[in-house]
Amino acid sequence: MYIRNLSYAFIGCLIFWGAISLGAATEVQAPVWLSDPPPAASRIVHDKSGASREKLPAIEATIINAFRTANVGTDVGGIIESFKFDEGDRVGEGDVVVQLFRDRYEFEARRVTEKVRGLEALLEVADQEARAREELLKMESATRLEVLKAQQQFASLQANLAEARVELNKATYDLQACTVKAPFTGYIAARLKQPYET
Repeated sequence: MYIRNLSYAFIGCLIFWGAISLGAATEVQAPVWLSDPPPAASRIVHDKSGASREKLPAIEATIINAFRTANVGTDVGGIIESFKFDEGDRVGEGDVVVQLFRDRYEFEARRVTEKVRGLEALLEVADQEARAREELLKMESATRLEVLKAQQQFASLQANLAEARVELNKATYDLQACTVKAPFTGYIAARLKQPYET
């Protein structure tokens, strides 16, 4: 999605609104004041009868300069499900402009969530086992080797759990990245992709 910010220059006195473009490439243009309008200066003219009258200034020209543009896309690959705005529509900062299909990312997030839960349960059991072995060692009912093996199992599960939590963070990020939002307020200038394209 391509997004553009507009700033305004005035010749005479005028306010002009700008535009954005949208796609997995959409463009947004945000209205930004470049300067205040100059003061209105009136002048005296004479009509054919010789009477004087005041003539108000007229707008003679308008210049719109592109202030900021942005290609609004996403870090994940996927198929576009829908656009939430059409070209020319106004969008606010944080509005959803493009939605990708989320199914595979939702599946991955659920899979990794269950993996984390399973490892958390195993880690709790391994912790209890290691503590029990240490108590048995004090009573000379377990060997040092058995204690070391229990501690090693606990440490291994800790490492696996930490890795799974990183996977979960990535899966969550990928899922959120399926929803593309406007980074600032503006207007859709062009959609560079169509629904069901990648």
